[in-house]
Amino acid sequence: MFHFWRNTLRMGGQVPLTAPFGDSSTTTRQVSLDTAPAYAAMLVAEDRDMRELFTGKTDTCPTFNQMNGTFSKADCFVANGASQAMPGNNVPSQYQAGILTNPGFLAQYYSNFAFRRARLIQELFACTRYPAELAKSPQQIGPYLYSSPWPVGSITSAAQGNQATFIDKNGATDVRPRRLRDFSTNATRRVDPASSAFREYVDFTNECGNCHTTLNRRAPLFAVFDQVGYRDMNNLTMVTSTATFSPFAQIQEYLYQCNPKTTDTSANPVCAQALAWRFEGKRFDFGGSANPMDYPGFGSEMSADPMVTMCFMKRAWNYAYSRDDVVNELALVPDHVVQDLTNYFVQNNYNMKKALLKLYTSANFIRF
Repeated sequence: MFHFWRNTLRMGGQVPLTAPFGDSSTTTRQVSLDTAPAYAAMLVAEDRDMRELFTGKTDTCPTFNQMNGTFSKADCFVANGASQAMPGNNVPSQYQAGILTNPGFLAQYYSNFAFRRARLIQELFACTRYPAELAKSPQQIGPYLYSSPWPVGSITSAAQGNQATFIDKNGATDVRPRRLRDFSTNATRRVDPASSAFREYVDFTNECGNCHTTLNRRAPLFAVFDQVGYRDMNNLTMVTSTATFSPFAQIQEYLYQCNPKTTDTSANPVCAQALAWRFEGKRFDFGGSANPMDYPGFGSEMSADPMVTMCFMKRAWNYAYSRDDVVNELALVPDHVVQDLTNYFVQNNYNMKKALLKLYTSANFIRF
């Protein structure tokens, strides 16, 4: 199971990864790429509910001794992590969410806008690529077929009224400026002369909307973790934008309705009900400096998704029959093939070990 999850998550190794911290070449932190596979394997080995992979609050960063086959349990949170070589994730225990807040997983998939992190949680745990959601009735918009259930134009774009706004605090209005990678806010910016507003941002046009209407509502949740999976104390984004000078991304680049208000000059204002796992699911707040975001709530939404439940069985099925990855190599498994196995998995309280026993003793596998 440990090697199965290493392969599934595409991460692991005996030597911890050393990655820049705070984008400084002089300060480094280490993060283990084995604690996420070890945690998943531990849930299987201990006959635990696999939904804990997305909601677990304790012992989410264990290590595995391959010589004697034992787990050493440990939490991902380290109170004074900023001063330690391996700082953990800086997420208090009540906000931990299994692999979703695992520092190794977050470090492995660090990228601009945290899109790689959001992409992987879809591909690894729902077994499909983006677009992750499809409307019941797609719309024809110009030359494009818009198939997302989210409203057209609900994410940042170049359209009037849908643009991300960045205005310097020294300008006419008092809104926070962009933070650059060296944490300064006073570097030269590209400015719209008509409004003195910083306008450079990603334009998520209609052809991008099928994927990004969902992606832009997930990625900000993971954007507050830096290159080694350490959460910023004030929930400020620690992933970069693709704008000039690679500044840190800001929430209004994803969702224009999160543009800062001139009356709110806090370092990190809340954008209420901005995030979601699914269109029909629960909404979550972004930001705020007081507490981490609702990672367990987001994980609960994932664990309640039938596609996520079935994905466990599809990956187990492909592994058992020596087939390739269900997403990367398109080794697709029709739902009906694993429906009975999935039902058994659910009926046994999401116990993956019991489901594996059923899979490996089935008539199909014995004949195989």
